[in-house]
Amino acid sequence: MLLQMRQKTGQLSSEEAMPLLSGSAVFFRVLRTGRRICAEASGLVHAKWDHQGEWERFIVQKDEASDGDAITSGDRVHLRTWTGMYLALEDHSIHATMAYYDEPSFEKVDAGSSHTYPQQCAGLRKGSLVLIRGKPCKIVEMSTSKTGKHGHAKAHIVALDIFTGKKYEDLCPTSHNMEVPFSKRTECQLLGADAVSGAVGLLLESGETKHDLNLPTFASTGEPTDEDKKVSQEILDGQERGDDVFVVVLSACGEEKIIAVKRVEQKN
Repeated sequence: MLLQMRQKTGQLSSEEAMPLLSGSAVFFRVLRTGRRICAEASGLVHAKWDHQGEWERFIVQKDEASDGDAITSGDRVHLRTWTGMYLALEDHSIHATMAYYDEPSFEKVDAGSSHTYPQQCAGLRKGSLVLIRGKPCKIVEMSTSKTGKHGHAKAHIVALDIFTGKKYEDLCPTSHNMEVPFSKRTECQLLGADAVSGAVGLLLESGETKHDLNLPTFASTGEPTDEDKKVSQEILDGQERGDDVFVVVLSACGEEKIIAVKRVEQKN
């Protein structure tokens, strides 16, 4: 990425005119596309636009330093967005969170340190993931009340547990943060499935095998949904025909579940 730096006066500097100082505003541009790194209010970070404005502006802060201190190669730094959030790396993706200044910087980020990250309630939408009562859920309904006499608009959230389908509701001021779970979908090849015990064997992309999952109908909590029954039947039917079956495994908050049959390749 191409780095551009400007002082608080708003004037761009040349690369050799002055060193990068803690507290300076910086802009990042992707060399391949020419587009700038942008942080949205929701915490989403991307490089979709060419524009250089407030959303593309980051404040670089040297770890354990005061504004004005020079930054040199090897220093740990934090990048603060226009919302006051800080950029964080989690499971190979970058987002903005309300991390405190003394929390992990880019040099020492632990990608497995947390299952969730905070996001302002106002940035959530229908289809967003959110943690309610400790459960990773997908929002299916969301409405916002008008600002009351105490100055806080509130969001009424209706969401479904992404693993069990159980319905949860929550009420949260739109200015407050809620926990959002990190989620991951992995495609694996089916090695075998037992219709009686529910045990499933999978082949990972790395070549390793995985044997700690069951058919979706063999849920550890709650009753299987209609979708669980459909996916389980598709797996068993494909296996019965001798097809190469590929499934999608959803992971979040330390839980995993087979949620779909990605594709079935019929053998000749």
